Amino acid sequence: MSTLILEVNSEQEKVLEGLLKYMDISFEKVKPKGDFWDSISPNVKERIQKGLDDADAGRYSSANDFIGKLIAE
Repeated sequence: MSTLILEVNSEQEKVLEGLLKYMDISFEKVKPKGDFWDSISPNVKERIQKGLDDADAGRYSSANDFIGKLIAE
């Protein structure tokens, strides 16, 4: 027996639930417990906040600029 964990939107959930029922596969819907923010360390929260502050202050590069710099090196 295997355990699969899927994160799906409500439309996908309906389709998957119908498919699993049609295939007579037992399943259990489990609601997530708490917010992921509560499960990460203070250090990670601090780094995320620094990134958000940098973005708000305009200190960021586009993905294209970043990739261009990688290729140039």
